[in-house]
Amino acid sequence: MDLGINATGGRCQSPRLTDKVTCLSRALRNLNRWISIHVVVRTIFSSALAIYLVCGTGAVHRPGSRS
Repeated sequence: MDLGINATGGRCQSPRLTDKVTCLSRALRNLNRWISIHVVVRTIFSSALAIYLVCGTGAVHRPGSRS
């Protein structure tokens, strides 16, 4: 196995293994980013829906009003 020297002077894995690790790291980072964005979008949507249902439709009983 041909081992290279990285920029810090330490030993690193073979270039083929480094490419696989880099590819896996990139895929996991993209998946993490996708999940994070969708969590934020869902949070915004559910908050907006809750505000609309509570404040916009008059669904909350107001004191002095008859339901």
